[in-house]
Amino acid sequence: MLYFSSPKDIEKLNTNELEDESINLVSVTKEFINKGVLVPVNFAKDDYSIDTFNKSIQYFYWANKEDKDENYQSTYNEFWELNKKRYLQPSIYKNYASSKTINLPFPTEFSSDLLKSITNRQSIRYTLHNNDISLQTLSNLLYYSNGEASYAFDMGMGEAIFKYIPTPGGRASSELYLVNFEVNSIPYGIFHYSVKSNSLELIKKGNFRKIMFNIAGNQEQVKTTSLMLISTSRIDRIAWKYQDAAGYRAIYLEAGALMQNLYLLASALELGIGVIGTFKDKEIDSYLNLDPDKEIVTALYTVGKRKNLTRFDRPTLEEYRKANDQNG
Repeated sequence: MLYFSSPKDIEKLNTNELEDESINLVSVTKEFINKGVLVPVNFAKDDYSIDTFNKSIQYFYWANKEDKDENYQSTYNEFWELNKKRYLQPSIYKNYASSKTINLPFPTEFSSDLLKSITNRQSIRYTLHNNDISLQTLSNLLYYSNGEASYAFDMGMGEAIFKYIPTPGGRASSELYLVNFEVNSIPYGIFHYSVKSNSLELIKKGNFRKIMFNIAGNQEQVKTTSLMLISTSRIDRIAWKYQDAAGYRAIYLEAGALMQNLYLLASALELGIGVIGTFKDKEIDSYLNLDPDKEIVTALYTVGKRKNLTRFDRPTLEEYRKANDQNG
């Protein structure tokens, strides 16, 4: 992998040579490399930092550093600022009005040991084929990860919902989509999880395993997973309240909280779950019918029957502590 170094290095080039019509792209590239205009990314260096990434990522990183001397608004001032634009607020609910809807059963308050779920939490990348994940299990997984815990109407901000994850600014920006490959309790296809009605809205019908395998960079875990979950963030909800770097950070703060909820719930429900952070944005936007100016994909998750096979031979907490005691 190569990237362009600083613009001044172009002066090192012998431009007379490059004007020769017999020069081809390969020789031009070699000349750029020899003169230091194209610089190889060195993945073997000892000092990894933001400079390891390409220039566009570095620009984004430094452009979003806050250095303003600005105090946090009082509740009173914030109330009036938001009240001025309350009627411009993007809806806190997303729905596909014309889609076929599958109502999920009411979530059950199943018994679960939180500490046990935490200690058993793992990325299970390879799951067993499993077509009998019940609607009740899906309801519990979706509702307790991104469902609506309560609702309020604020005179300053307008509609506000509270979830089982912290949502910066009360914006509840996260959405979940489900892609079913083999579960019998629902049709094969791509669904949106409706926070408002705890239901699944069918976006596209069909088996999209091969397509999702390609979108996820041909990762093998997609081949055996029963279904996939796709998390997104509604940027418009965040941007309505925040217009600075803190607002963009809020997207990933909430996405991280959602991921942890999904992992802990999967552990409690004895499901295998594995997150995928590499995917083809434009393609997945198209299949979900997303407006990329207003909604972005934050992660993919494979979900299926737990196989207890991970990349690492991970000891249990008890085994780990016992080994530490033996080693003094």
